[in-house]
Amino acid sequence: MNIRKPERDELPSLTQLWLGTGFAVAVAAVLVVAVVLPAERGLDMTGIGERLHLTRMGQIKTAMAEPDAPTDGRPQQQREISLTLLDGEGQEVKLDMLKGYIANYSWHTDGGAVYHDTHGDPYANPDIYISYSTGEAVTEDSGQITAVYGGHHGWYWVNNGDVPVTITLQASGEFIELLVK
Repeated sequence: MNIRKPERDELPSLTQLWLGTGFAVAVAAVLVVAVVLPAERGLDMTGIGERLHLTRMGQIKTAMAEPDAPTDGRPQQQREISLTLLDGEGQEVKLDMLKGYIANYSWHTDGGAVYHDTHGDPYANPDIYISYSTGEAVTEDSGQITAVYGGHHGWYWVNNGDVPVTITLQASGEFIELLVK
């Protein structure tokens, strides 16, 4: 090997090694508190995680980590509901679902178009949500919701038109209750 072995006086002293180690530990602690905890657990003690948009990610991860609902004894339901939105009015309808529950849905309007957001928010933190789909000027939608966490999963509609719009929703599958908020 053509590598020169350093002389003893060229090596760092014990004090320098301890200072370097202490600095590395301090930087690691700051990174854990400011970045890792917000991103992994949704815990933001410094506010830096919120500014870096990491806290919401951690909150969603934590909510999704809950155990799946038992496969036996899942409630099977079928519901239909109609609601009328006046011009500029919004309404939310949610299914109360445990993680892993699956519900099929179909909704349509009486002809008028609405804005819609199909989303879910966890029991543990209703301030966060996951969006399944959104749309502007929509008259119908159908699909399936698989609850990625226990919470309320459903629809928010807004009538941006100038005449009342009636929406009819049909939902079937695994959910505990249909809630009109």
